[in-house]
Amino acid sequence: MNAITATRSNEVLDDSVQHLSFRVRQARYALPIELVREIIEYGQVTAVPMMPAFIHGVINLRGNVVPVLDLAARFGLDLTEPGKRTCIVIIELELDGNGQAQRIGLVVDAVDAVLD
Repeated sequence: MNAITATRSNEVLDDSVQHLSFRVRQARYALPIELVREIIEYGQVTAVPMMPAFIHGVINLRGNVVPVLDLAARFGLDLTEPGKRTCIVIIELELDGNGQAQRIGLVVDAVDAVLD
């Protein structure tokens, strides 16, 4: 009976979906872990003229230009002031339906954990 219980609990774990949890102001959010490519320290972001306020600019990520979006500003809050725990979460999305992916950086106040 213990072996059956162990097998069933392993099956449940195999079917679970992991999420990366992070904070924007006082709210907690999560993204499916399969969208997340990496988490980097907030660093030099190059401003791009004539962009909406919620676009901080772009970064050079190993030779690739990646737009950086401020989630707080996109949600209608003030622009994020970078602090000690401010990170850029690099996600990869398929935007046009033809299988090509676009990487986007999301400015978040802090990354908390990976949740099942």
